Amino acid sequence: MKVARTYTIDHDLVTKLSKCSNQSKIVCIALRNHFDDDAHIGVREASSLRLISELEQREDIDNTFRAMCKLILTNGL
Repeated sequence: MKVARTYTIDHDLVTKLSKCSNQSKIVCIALRNHFDDDAHIGVREASSLRLISELEQREDIDNTFRAMCKLILTNGL
């Protein structure tokens, strides 16, 4: 069930949100992430560092790729 609500948010966020095609979906994802740390985050929503961290933990990658992931995670992008 969906419920319409009105909240006050910063102008810069409104500007960014207005450029998105499905604003309600983005707000729902953001709120779910805020309230539930274990919530499923899709590939499109995940940060690059989070994706690299997940890849680095997989067992089906070779040692060279794992080392590159660790290097990026240690030094940043």
